[in-house]
Amino acid sequence: ELLFRQGHHQPSFSATTEALRLAQAQASRATEALALNQLGNCLTRLNRNAEAMDAFRLAAETHRGIGNRAGQAAAVGNLGVLAMRMGLLEQSLLSMAEAYALFDALGNVPGLCIAANNLGTALIWLDRSAEA
Repeated sequence: ELLFRQGHHQPSFSATTEALRLAQAQASRATEALALNQLGNCLTRLNRNAEAMDAFRLAAETHRGIGNRAGQAAAVGNLGVLAMRMGLLEQSLLSMAEAYALFDALGNVPGLCIAANNLGTALIWLDRSAEA
């Protein structure tokens, strides 16, 4: 993640791909889910959006499968942000609403604030500002 934060997206992608391979080899579903979410972030920065969407979806499904609702909310939120960037506004709205509901149920205030902002942005882009 340090490579990613420093803007070294291709090396971060390579390191994350290796982390994912190791997590899968060790059958560590929690680590796999985290790696998938990070892989989605890397792919987004590399403009490989379709692959990023798949990675975020798999991350959300894996988090859901192991009962990690906070991880699921983060992955679904990332999926929503990417969908918005791609112009898939209805899909973005659905993802943002799901992330909001998950963070709200968890009482995760920072996550809820980010999700509320993203949800409002999606509504505005859909010309539904009154609901935002």
